Amino acid sequence: MHSAMSPDGPDRDPERPRNSLVEADSDAEAAPRPTPETGVSAMSPGRNVSEHEPVPDGADAEAWARTLALLAADREALVDDFLRRLDGLGGYRERTVPDTDLRATASDTLDMLIRQIAGQPLPAHLVGLPVRLGRRRARQGVARERLLEAVRLDFRVLWAGLARAGGAGSADVLVQHAEEILTIVERYIGDVQV
Repeated sequence: MHSAMSPDGPDRDPERPRNSLVEADSDAEAAPRPTPETGVSAMSPGRNVSEHEPVPDGADAEAWARTLALLAADREALVDDFLRRLDGLGGYRERTVPDTDLRATASDTLDMLIRQIAGQPLPAHLVGLPVRLGRRRARQGVARERLLEAVRLDFRVLWAGLARAGGAGSADVLVQHAEEILTIVERYIGDVQV
């Protein structure tokens, strides 16, 4: 399906590490642990936890952090899954988007989404990615409906990856974070359309 491809795309810095999320800065401040008093989510520093969002206990927070680290480490498999699903849609088959662009953009998009789910700051090359992507696909002649079909695949890809990374017995932790993941992906979908 895909031949050997360069990971470089128009919005990608070829000198940055491929899986920089896994290699987090050792100087970075640790995320606060959630407590009923602070109402801060372990993976979303500074965000207030609503009354509808349960504060995970220490074991759940550790399981979630471990799951996200495994998800980040599995990014190439996520990209492959995304591209398989995209091919299944059929809408991009007549595309004017090079395979190298699709692969690089999928990798950057998944990196961005995983970082956002983990509550990590985005590096400069990922800031504004959705808007740049929407504009680039418009210049490439991709119909808005086709673009939206493609970016909606990200939730399915992330959910499948999280289930795989979490392993057996991870359903409770995944369900605790389902709304958060969906909100992040929906925000991305909205930003792509700007």
